[in-house]
Amino acid sequence: MKLQKFLALALCLALAACLFAGCGKQNLPVGTWKANLDMTDLIKEEAKAGADPETAELVEGMNLSDLTMELVMDLKQDGTYEMKVSEESMSAMEDKIIAGLKDALVEGLAAEGYDAETLKDAGLDMDALIEDMISEEDLDMTSAAEEFQNSGKYKVEGNKLFLSDENGAYADDDYLVFNVDGNTLTVTEISTPEGQDAEVLAFVESLLPIVFNK
Repeated sequence: MKLQKFLALALCLALAACLFAGCGKQNLPVGTWKANLDMTDLIKEEAKAGADPETAELVEGMNLSDLTMELVMDLKQDGTYEMKVSEESMSAMEDKIIAGLKDALVEGLAAEGYDAETLKDAGLDMDALIEDMISEEDLDMTSAAEEFQNSGKYKVEGNKLFLSDENGAYADDDYLVFNVDGNTLTVTEISTPEGQDAEVLAFVESLLPIVFNK
């Protein structure tokens, strides 16, 4: 009888500990998480897609590296989230692309016998040449960052993170597989919802694993 009472008391204490410690509650990855995505290859391939051979060769010769886009995911305690791209990172990419294009143009003209002095004498304006090659919309990458903004609700089921659409609805086949280790959240898999564009999926999968830090 004493043993039964002892076990019953131990069980009550364990249940109480669970209640006060939040036992059984979902361990939500609350916080502001940031990931740096290398967009160099994608930007170069997109710039060459559909371009004439001369332009494609120019893009290939551009010294482009570390074109990094910062993705910010804010998972709040109330179960809502905000996803956006850092405008600062987009502006930095824009500056690097323009600088790389300018260098490639100068090198290309130099190879044709037009050195810096000749260009100056000819009254060539490199900035004007760049504007002729790239539209204003393409250059304005900071405004393009607004297209990446998203918000809604989120939920966690096991190691799956579900993000709702703008109406608060979830899709069973649309989620991220993740794990958290201290201040690092790593996305190891992204589901493939029916009807998703294959090219988009291929690009997203090429980024895996996506490592967020807070």
